[in-house]
Amino acid sequence: MHLEPVLTVRDVLNRPVFKNAEVIAGKKGLNRRIRWVHILEVSEFGSLINGEEMILSTGITFQSSAASPASYLKRLIDQNASCLCLEFGYYFHLVPPDLIEIADRHDFPLIIFREEIRFVDITQDLHSIIINRHYHMLQNLEALSREFHRLTLKPNGTYNILHMLYEKTKSPIIFLPVKGKPLLVPEKNSREQEELFCFLRVAAQHEWGTGRAGIPSAPLFLQGEKNPGAAGQGNGANLGPYRHDLQPRTASL
Repeated sequence: MHLEPVLTVRDVLNRPVFKNAEVIAGKKGLNRRIRWVHILEVSEFGSLINGEEMILSTGITFQSSAASPASYLKRLIDQNASCLCLEFGYYFHLVPPDLIEIADRHDFPLIIFREEIRFVDITQDLHSIIINRHYHMLQNLEALSREFHRLTLKPNGTYNILHMLYEKTKSPIIFLPVKGKPLLVPEKNSREQEELFCFLRVAAQHEWGTGRAGIPSAPLFLQGEKNPGAAGQGNGANLGPYRHDLQPRTASL
């Protein structure tokens, strides 16, 4: 179940509009998330991007500005852009070695088109995917909200909600109420559960303090299931997400 309209650089490279694209640097960053696509042909863009954009450029700014290609790329990385796509042509036909070095160092995908490409085709294709995924995400959340409400009206509502979260997220769910018995879905043997609950209580008190009224929603990652207190051991299992309290209208997935 996708609760975020996540699109990665790797996903995009499989689209037909990218059949002639070539990743020349930053190949370890192909799992970077893309939230939007933006054409950027200016050297000063401090307020023009929000982060996680795929940037399209012909390189014209390198010819018309005193800013170097390296400084342009560094600013994109600093502002958390997802990747940079350069079209070879009249303005740009060679990638300087320092751009490749910077992109590799920061795992920032640097993609080139050696032939002319219609940027409008890229933006139309990817934006339609992003918008459709967002629409389906909202549908899923609405259905989940209705199911939460239905389960709260039944006996054992809390456990039923936790089990549904486990089925939807395929991740173990831990419920640590302020008062009452903790729950783990799926269940483990009693000794493992007690060790885990004890560890989580201590971790929660250390992170948020004792008696805090707020309801934290950050997932907790543990180094191993069998001995949660031994850092650096185990298989690095993800035993989140969990909350101190669980309210169907605000549960974070």
